[in-house]
Amino acid sequence: MEHPIAHIEWTVLGLDRCKVFYMGMFGWEFSSMGTDYLINFSSDGPSFGLMKTRKEATPGFPVVYLEVDDLKKYLERVKELGGKVSEDTGYIPDKGYYAHVIDPDGNMVGLFQPQKQGQTDAEVQAVTCMVREFCV
Repeated sequence: MEHPIAHIEWTVLGLDRCKVFYMGMFGWEFSSMGTDYLINFSSDGPSFGLMKTRKEATPGFPVVYLEVDDLKKYLERVKELGGKVSEDTGYIPDKGYYAHVIDPDGNMVGLFQPQKQGQTDAEVQAVTCMVREFCV
């Protein structure tokens, strides 16, 4: 597959409750990435994340992240095709870069570019800044 699914993310109201649920259902082990995010890394498929949302917000559909080789190229293409780049972009230490894009009908899709082996801190910072330039 040219652009494999790299990550799937659910927004949840009860982070601990959902962690117990997915561990019980599928045996997934989670690592904490801050106070409001849990992740299950997989060596043979996409990773799965649970992101705590505000109490007044409604949990949504999962966000599917597609792996791309050049995030900048895809972010340019999003705008050319009438989509938008969400402000929710960033860098996951030692993993890579992500951006949420919105298609013309309002559907969210995640894009993920794996970090290249041996990237310097300056290179990481440059890619992170470039990604943020595309935000709405």
